[in-house]
Amino acid sequence: MSLMIPNLQPQNNNTPNVLQQTKITTEDGYVFTLKVWFFDQQQNWFYSLNYTTSNGVVFEVNNERLTAGNVLINYRNQVPFGLFCVSKDGGDPSFDTDFTPANQADQFSARIQLYTLTREEMILINNQLSWLAQTSNFISVVG
Repeated sequence: MSLMIPNLQPQNNNTPNVLQQTKITTEDGYVFTLKVWFFDQQQNWFYSLNYTTSNGVVFEVNNERLTAGNVLINYRNQVPFGLFCVSKDGGDPSFDTDFTPANQADQFSARIQLYTLTREEMILINNQLSWLAQTSNFISVVG
């Protein structure tokens, strides 16, 4: 995976708590703005994303729940990059401390990490998921 997005940490206990709005440049040179926050009442993380294409078309995703896996899979034909949410335990982000490293010297020790994906990485992940789905269907039919 490409670029790890810096640690996201709660600022206070207000709800909703806007954690971070940052401009991110992917490994391929695409620039987008990402806003991520934790909504205490729903015990979930949410995000909004804004990307302007080279020909000036604006793409926006607003107030979507952040889930483990390829976050932008539904928009793969609209944006040339992806976001991948990695969970150490396989669960979705649901705690306000999810992005806080257990060891401050090791940013990879957080329960949840967020990465950008290149177009090639998105295709690879999608192909692997398609293969797993086909294999799973074959096993359930044969088994």
